Amino acid sequence: MGGAVDLNTHPGHLARRFQQAHSLLWGAMVSEEITSPQFAVVNALMEKPEIDQRTLSEH
Repeated sequence: MGGAVDLNTHPGHLARRFQQAHSLLWGAMVSEEITSPQFAVVNALMEKPEIDQRTLSEH
């Protein structure tokens, strides 16, 4: 087996690190009670209150 793998060159690892940082910042700056996907849905509903569930899921 070779030497240690540089995880900072692997997209999957970097994506996970980004997601962890996003979650930490979201909780500190926005809300610990609502997730960013939940916020996106509420925000879309505020912009278009008449939107139906199917159309909402496509956006």
